[in-house]
Amino acid sequence: MHFTYSPPVLGIRLESRIKCMFDRIEGLRTLVLGEPGSDLQRRLNHLVLSGKKTGTSSVDDGEYSSEKEPFETVGEREWLVDELGQPIALIEYTAIEWVPFKDVSWDFVASEGEGFTSVEDWQESHRSFWSECGIQVKPDTEVICYSFRVLDVIAR
Repeated sequence: MHFTYSPPVLGIRLESRIKCMFDRIEGLRTLVLGEPGSDLQRRLNHLVLSGKKTGTSSVDDGEYSSEKEPFETVGEREWLVDELGQPIALIEYTAIEWVPFKDVSWDFVASEGEGFTSVEDWQESHRSFWSECGIQVKPDTEVICYSFRVLDVIAR
C-alpha cells in the first residue's frame, strides 16, 4: 500500500489521505512495509533503518495491472514511509527476482532481517500474512524477492 501525508516535507505539500497504491513523493513511488500504521510496519521500518533488513517480498495480487503500473525495476528508487506516510529513507532496488514460493532461498530469507530460523519458518509466516490479505499462496506461486539498499535517511 502506498500513501501520502499532509505536512510539508522536503518543500513538498502532499495530500492527507490514502489515494491509491502507487502514490508518489517527488516523482518516486512510496514503499510501505507491512500494513500501514501497524506495529509490523514500525518494526520493519526500524529493521531497514538499522541496516538489518535489506530484502522484502510480495506476490502479484493484480493491483499493478489494474492500476496500469509497471513492477519495480533494479535501480529504481522509492521512499520508505512511516505510518503517517512521511518519507523516512530513500531506498534503491539492487536485485529483483521472481521465484516460486517453494524455491525462495535461505540467503534471501536472511536478508529480510526478521529473525526467521529457516526457510520453512519464513514460508509459514508469509503464507499466514498473505492469507490474511486474501491471497492464497501455493508452492508454485511466484514471489517477488526485492533486494535494496538505503541511500539516505531523513533526519527527524
